[in-house]
Formats: sequence, C-alpha cells, structure tokens
Amino acid sequence: MSKRKSSTIQLHSVKRRYTANSGMVKSCTCNYDDNPWQNLFDMYDQAISEKDYQEVARSATTAIDHLTDDFVKLLDLRARALSYGKEFSQGLNDGFKMINESPMCAMGYIRTGHIHGLQGNLVKALEVLLQGLSSVPTSDPEYLILQRDAREAEDRMSHHIAALGLEAKFDIALRIAWDLINVHRVSSTGYMCAGNLHMMQGRAQAAIEMFQTGLKQVPESDSNYSVLMNKLQEATESYDKRLDILSTLPFELMSCAFSLLSMPELTICMDVSKSWKSRVLQCTEAWRRLEVNSKYEMPLVKTVSEHIRHLRIDAGGESTDTCLRLISDRKICNLETLEIDTVFRQAPTVRRFFSAFRETGPTLRILNLKFARANSTPPPLILILDMCPKLTHLTYHTWNLRRQDVKGARSSKKFGLTHLDLFTNRSIECPELEAVLRRCPKLLCLVLYKCSPNCLRLIPQYCTLIEYFSLNKTNITKSSGQWEQIPNVNNYQTNSLQLVREQLQQRRLSTNSVQHEQQQQEQVNGLRSLSIYTSDIIGPQGVVQFINSNKDTVKELSLGIGEGDRSFTTLIQPWASLVLFEWNYQLRKIEFSLERCSTSILCTMMGRCPNLEAIKLDRTGSLTDEVFYTLVDLAKLHHLELAGGTNTRITDEGLAWFFNQVADENRLRIICFSDLSPVKDNTLVSLAKVKSLQKITIRRCQGVSERAMDQFADALAKSPTLSLQDITFHAMATITNSALARMGEIKSLTDMTVTRCSRIDDEGIQELLNRWKTFKRLYIHGCFRIRHTTMYYCQGRVPQAFKSLDQDNSTQYLI
Repeated sequence: MSKRKSSTIQLHSVKRRYTANSGMVKSCTCNYDDNPWQNLFDMYDQAISEKDYQEVARSATTAIDHLTDDFVKLLDLRARALSYGKEFSQGLNDGFKMINESPMCAMGYIRTGHIHGLQGNLVKALEVLLQGLSSVPTSDPEYLILQRDAREAEDRMSHHIAALGLEAKFDIALRIAWDLINVHRVSSTGYMCAGNLHMMQGRAQAAIEMFQTGLKQVPESDSNYSVLMNKLQEATESYDKRLDILSTLPFELMSCAFSLLSMPELTICMDVSKSWKSRVLQCTEAWRRLEVNSKYEMPLVKTVSEHIRHLRIDAGGESTDTCLRLISDRKICNLETLEIDTVFRQAPTVRRFFSAFRETGPTLRILNLKFARANSTPPPLILILDMCPKLTHLTYHTWNLRRQDVKGARSSKKFGLTHLDLFTNRSIECPELEAVLRRCPKLLCLVLYKCSPNCLRLIPQYCTLIEYFSLNKTNITKSSGQWEQIPNVNNYQTNSLQLVREQLQQRRLSTNSVQHEQQQQEQVNGLRSLSIYTSDIIGPQGVVQFINSNKDTVKELSLGIGEGDRSFTTLIQPWASLVLFEWNYQLRKIEFSLERCSTSILCTMMGRCPNLEAIKLDRTGSLTDEVFYTLVDLAKLHHLELAGGTNTRITDEGLAWFFNQVADENRLRIICFSDLSPVKDNTLVSLAKVKSLQKITIRRCQGVSERAMDQFADALAKSPTLSLQDITFHAMATITNSALARMGEIKSLTDMTVTRCSRIDDEGIQELLNRWKTFKRLYIHGCFRIRHTTMYYCQGRVPQAFKSLDQDNSTQYLI
C-alpha cells in the first residue's frame, strides 16, 4: 500500500466579534504527521502477515482519542464564535455535540452553559453545569472552571430574584426561586431566596416552612448552612412577634374599617387566617354594599347574603339569575338598592324578576335596570312601580318602550318616584311618557333619551316640582344609574330658601328698579338645571318654547345646537329669539355645542348673563375672536372650556389677548383646551401670566411648538404668586423631559396627569419627582417610553407613596 500524505485541516481567518479588539483568528493547522494513525495503512499488510492484530487495534484507539480531542476543540472554537455572533441555536448544537462526543470532558458543559447564560436562560445554564459536575471526573483540568461557572450562575439568579423582590414582582421572583430549587435541591441559595421573598411579603409562616425544608435538603457541609439556620431563627422571631390588629380593635372600629374596603380587598383579608375570615364575615357594615362581577364570587354572596343592602350585578346571566333566586328565597332581604346590567348578556326571565320584586319591593328605594336589544320582554315599567312603593330612583333602559310596559297607567295610584332615567332607542311617544309622568308627580330629576316634540309640554303639566331635565345628552345616559354625577336636586323648601337668598343678592347687584319688581315675582317652581341636545325628531321651535317657560328659574343650561340634524345647523334665528337671555341674573353655567352658530348671537346671549361663572363651548368652528371681548366683561367667570375647533376662526392672537387682559385679575381659575388648533405659542406664553389659575388642561393641541412648551413650563416655575394646583396633558407630542421636569418646580402644584405623551421617558419622570416637593398625585397612562421599573424606582424618591399598576399600562401614585 502506498504511503498516504499527511492530513492537514486548514481554517480560514474569521473576524473575532466577541473580543474587545478587532484582531483576526489565526489560521488553525492540525498536522498529524506525528500521530500513529498515519502509519496504520503501511503497517496493515505487515500486521496481517505477522498476525499482530492487537498492536493495530491499540494504535487505532490512540489515534481515535487524539482525533476526538481535536474535534471537540474545533467544536468549542466554532460554538464560541457563533454564540458571540448571536447565533445561539447553532452554537448550542455544537455544544451538545461536544457533550455527546466526549461526555467525560468539561469543555462541552462549560460552553453550553455559557451560551445559555448569554441568552439569559440562567436556569438552563445552571442545569447543564450541574450535569457536568456529576459527569466529569474531578481530575479533569477544567473541573474547577465548571464549579466556578455553576456558582456564578447561582449568584446571578440570586441577584435577579432579589431585584424582582425590590420591584414587588413577587410572583415572577418566586417562580424563578422554585426553578432554582428544582434544579439544585441540595443548594441553600434557592431556599434562602424563596424564604426572603416570603418575608418581604409579610408571610412569616411560609418563610419558616421554606427554611425548614432547606435545612432538611441541604447538607451541613454547605457554606451557607449556618446562614440558613439564622434565617429560620429570624423568621420564627418575626412570627412570634406578629400583632393581630383585629384582636385589639373594638368591633365597632373593625366594622368601620372593613366598610371602607372593596370586595376584592375583603377577600384578601379573609385569606389572612381563619380568625380574620370569621371576623370579616361577622362584620355587617362591610357587606352592605356588594358588587358581583363574576360567577366565581357567588359562593361569597351566598355566605354574606343576610348582610347585603345594596347589590350591583354586572356579571353573566347565570350569576344574575342566582342573585334573583336568593332574593326570591328571602336569603337577601331588606334590599334598598339593586342594579342589574344585562346589556351584553342574556337577561333572566320576567317571571324571575317579578318573583324577586315581590319579596324585595317593599324596601327597595333605588333600582337600575339595563336590558340588551335581544331582551324583547323586559318587566313592564308600571308594574315595577306598583311592586316597589318606596322606590325613589329608577333607571330603566330598554331597546323599545312598548305600550304594554305602561299598561295599567289609568289607575289613580301615585308613586313617590323622584329620579327617573328613561332610555330607549326609538322615540318616546306622548301616550307612553304621559302614562308615566301622570303617576309620578313628585319627580325632581328626569333624564330622557329621545322623545317626540309634543312630549316637552307634558313635563310642566304633570311634574311641577321637576328641577333637573336632560334630553339626549350621551354622557348622562351612558353613565345612567350614577345619580351622584347629576347636580344636587333639593326639595321644595330648600330651594325656596336658597331662592330668597339669591333674590336678595341680586337686588343688591341690580341697578334697575323694574328688574327688582320682576325678580320679586319670580316663580318658585321650575327647572334649575336644563340639558337639551336636539336631534332630528325635535324641532327648534318646541325646544325654544320649553326653555322660555323655565327662563325664571334655570341656573345651568346645556344646549346642543344642531346635534344630530345637519339640516338644522343653518336655522340660527330661533335661538336668537330666546327670552331666556334677556338680562338673566340667575344663570351661572352654560354649555353649548355651537356648530355654525353666529358669533354675534352667542356674544349677545352671554353678555346678557353677567353672573355667568362657567362656560363650555364645543364645536367652535363658526366663532371668531369677537367672543373674547364678551368673555372679558364677565366679572365672575372662573371656568372656561373651549373644544372642537379644528376649522375655527378663533386665532392665536385672540386667545393671547384675552389671557393678557385677565392676567392680573383674580377670577379665572380653570381653563381647558381640547382639539383646538388655534392654541399655539402666543397662547401658552400669555396663559402662563394668569396668576389666579388653579387647573390647566390641554388635550390634543398640536399647534404648540416644543420651544413654546419649554417657555410655558419655565414661566410657571418662576412665577412666585402662581396658585396652580392641577395640570393635565393629553396627546401632546411637544412636551419633553426638560419641560416636564421644570414643572416639578411649581411651588403650588400637587396633581399632574400625563397621558399619551410620546416623548416622555424614564429620565423625565425621575427628574420630575426629584424636583417636585409638593407631590400628592401623579397619573401616567399611554406613555410607551416609560417602564414599570422606573415607577417602582420613583417610589423610593417619594416618601409615603402608594402605587397601583393597572392592566392598561397605567401607573398612579398617591400620597
């Protein structure tokens, strides 16, 4: 056999991306001239003839061992290069090949663990390294390196768990700690990390159990065995010193404290211990108001059913049906408030409602019912009133108000209903509304969504005491049932006394004796708050007549001119003839939606109401700067909102002139801009000069430059007499970190809201809280550059701060 040439393996030079320098990998040449395997082919014939087979086998085995070692070294070289080149999957393949080719060599385990560490998968890295420690003999020259890497992986995991614990991410930290325990059960690191997390959560009993488990699993030769024993002793002492605060409080104080908690918070309190659970369940005041949002809360509802007095059901049809069955069975008795929302769910049957109302009707005072479109047979309205004689507040939302719903209205029986919210998708006809109003003579508040033009005349005919009326105002109907959002509606006597005081005050302010005589003859009964947003089913003339009939009593007026009817927007003349605005001294607040309304008509109406205190103008597309001349003359104006003026004729100069005029006057306290394109640099510069401002809100005003925003913040921070307390920015891309941090130097500022401001990041929030000395509340939402970890860091910068993170990526801090 001819002599074979020596084998040479040549690797081309490649760039080393994993080192600090940019040197080149030297060409690696493996020459096997000195290895015995190259002569095996020459010795083969001679060995066969001499029958020396064992010598050939020994020589081949030696050559294979040399080739395997060199092959593993080449795989290690390639795996290292691939891993530093971010090609982790290919590097891991080479690492596992090294382990398979040479399982007794530490090199493969070290390289595979190193690649897992670069990926951030410390659990996998530690698992591979521990596998290597159990497979590689201690005589291996790299065994010590393997031990060192395993300790470093454990330390890195321990530091990561501690960092998550400081950020209050206990669930994630505990999961990693359990992974560490499962991978290395004889190490004390995992048990100490898990026990420390339990101690940070205040769960001393769980920490004791964890430390005890660790002492059973960890050998005494472990270097941290004594530390684990000390941790157990500290946890035991902490558990012995714990104070059960409920056992020290009188039952009255305990009930008062629990009554302030929500249902999820009460559930957490019951999970503390059995004694806490029994005390919470015995607390009657805590369960008087209950809100059911899920079917999983029904077992708790059944347990505390006898304490419930105010029940709100916002869950599936099964939960609603179960609650109504509890009411029918008198397990929930003496109910005063019942709210049921079935807008997006299947409602219970009418029979189930009647069975429940038959039991709880005599005590029910507030009832809110919302039915979906699919529910074609809601319980009739009049029958509900018959079964609930003490009912004062009723919200009744249905897709169609049928004549059957008011069947039986011919009876002479009267109801004591004072608040009625009636929502239907189709127009409410006169017979239907009349059937309800004629039996509710004590109505003080009426909210309607759609009614025919002739229905307006029925309100003063049957309900002479009504004080609040709203028609088609969507933000009222959407939040129906929340009567606290509606202005206070007092009784007849209170209104009479208040009216007398206002008459005396107006007499002092008025200079016309004829006006004095007219005010003395002012009627006591009438609307105090009126909100009408017109649609295609109500003509302007009927609205004007209805407003004029209440011109002597109305104090708050909201009008939507041309709402929902595009052809009506050009009919300005009926609104110009409103008798309401002929020198009215009682009107305090107006809210207008002014699409294509004449500026002169608006100025005339506002000019004849000198006691106006709050003005909100929406859809200001037809207004000009002349409106500011009228606003300057209103001496009591303290609240101004301008919105919806993308194509408005109001200018930046007009706004700046208005703020310059009122800068030194102590009247304007609240200002709000929403979607107003004229708000630009001059407006902000002049707005900063108004010293009486207490609240500023700027939403989606894209005409402001970054430079003007910086000047605005600087002027507010430098003002020594500024009384600004609350500021809100929404969707303002021009506000930067520097401007936000500068606002933290405003001496009187206590509340701030920043939503959807794309240029605010972690640095800006940290700098803001470092400078903000009067911090009370900060609300952040939709700022994608701000991380939760930043807000946790800021907690340490703000003493006595309470934090809450929501699912919508919003963060709120309160003192």
